[in-house]
Amino acid sequence: MEFTGTQRETETLRGATVFADGEKAGTVDKVLYDKATGTPEWLAVQTGLLGVKRRLAPFQGGERREDGLFLRYSKSQIESAPELEGDEITQELERRLSAHYGLTYSESRSPTGLAQDQRSRSRRQGSPTGVLRSTRTSGRSGARRTPRRSEGPTRDELYEEAKRLGIEGRSKMNKAQLERAVGRQKGRSSRKGDGKANPFEVQKFLEAVGYPAGKRELIREAKEQGADARVRSTLERLPDEEFDTPAAVSEAIGKLG
Repeated sequence: MEFTGTQRETETLRGATVFADGEKAGTVDKVLYDKATGTPEWLAVQTGLLGVKRRLAPFQGGERREDGLFLRYSKSQIESAPELEGDEITQELERRLSAHYGLTYSESRSPTGLAQDQRSRSRRQGSPTGVLRSTRTSGRSGARRTPRRSEGPTRDELYEEAKRLGIEGRSKMNKAQLERAVGRQKGRSSRKGDGKANPFEVQKFLEAVGYPAGKRELIREAKEQGADARVRSTLERLPDEEFDTPAAVSEAIGKLG
């Protein structure tokens, strides 16, 4: 069950072990709150053997268990996230975090009363500057979903694709290098007659999808964007379920035989 305790109870998470997809990712160093609402929004997670880096991870969706705090994100995603330097999160940093974790970022007016141009210059102690809305929110709430234009696969998605394809040296590659390596390997797979499109190929036709999205929505969007038969066939083989993020779609494609 998702952790929904009071602020006092939330502070007891400090020092708790953080698990990401079942793997130990570090420990909670600090909980960061929205200044206007007092809602916990980010966790500073100490990672690495010496715990000297404080990587930022979303608080939303965290589940407290006897062993520690379990997050919905992968260990590699947390370890490659932007770091917390000092106790401040700027608006630009929050934008980067939102993009990294597949969250929708909005600069809508805050309950503090600050206008957008004022808020863009503000820096808040231990709290994000914008409003976050997770793409994991259920579509049954009745709220209108706004399609989010993707900027292409993240480095973590490219890394996972490189891992699936068996590309050597992937851990030392930056995003551009991973993209080129995956593209080359994709071309080789195509020449070998691989009937399944890889996640990198599929995501090019799903950039305007608003998540969460079902299988039929993905197929319809791919057709509208001119996807070829291999991409459409791959999407049709996906399980008939709702996907929360582009990463969830890529993961499901990777599991196809």
